[in-house]
Amino acid sequence: MISFENVTKSFEHKVIDDLSFEIKNGETLALVGKNGAGKSTIVKLLCKFYEPTEGAIYLNDIDISKISTKKYYEILSPTFQDFRLFPFRISENITSKLKEDITEKEYKSMTKAFDLLNLKTWIGKQVEKEDTFLTYLFSDKSVEPSGGIGQKLALARSIFHQGKFFIMDEPTSALDPRSEQEIFENMLKISKGQTSLFISHRLSSTKYADRIIVCDRGKITENGTHDQLMKEDGLYKEMFTTQAELYI
Repeated sequence: MISFENVTKSFEHKVIDDLSFEIKNGETLALVGKNGAGKSTIVKLLCKFYEPTEGAIYLNDIDISKISTKKYYEILSPTFQDFRLFPFRISENITSKLKEDITEKEYKSMTKAFDLLNLKTWIGKQVEKEDTFLTYLFSDKSVEPSGGIGQKLALARSIFHQGKFFIMDEPTSALDPRSEQEIFENMLKISKGQTSLFISHRLSSTKYADRIIVCDRGKITENGTHDQLMKEDGLYKEMFTTQAELYI
């Protein structure tokens, strides 16, 4: 279980203010809110990129600041909206290994990730398949992936890592709504029984979460399932209804 206990994070001003909430083992939690509400700061605190100004974050009752970063990162499988791909082979991007060090078993795990993200056809069209270089820095037999394909490759990297705690911070912002829905359905299958947190501005995907928390001005203002929050006249209902009207 992950728990925030009275966490405050300040820069020039408070971005997160006395925040307390839990993510239960095996739970899929959606974190929503307007731009600047503090969502990405919560993710960066979880990933130990920032340290709390006050309070603490616990993993199974152990303060994460007391856990070695290397050991802690073995647990995490994050995908960020500002992900980075390197000008190496696709396979090297996914595994973080040189081609000659990648095992047959790891190639099979990669293929499963590509299948789940509907990347198999795209991979099959490349000159050297999963060993094709990204960008033309090192090879003429390369490919420049689109933003959407790039995001899928970043997600494939997280799936391959097989951490026990999935974190997805706007991982599908470059995808169309149908592709996003497809990916979230597949990600839920992958992470079933594992703990996961995701942020998405498209609230159609939050319906797949076990629970939703709403962050507003650095505080948690709502907490519940999609159906529960839609019965309240709060920020979640306002945001969901506003987006839904665009598709009607």
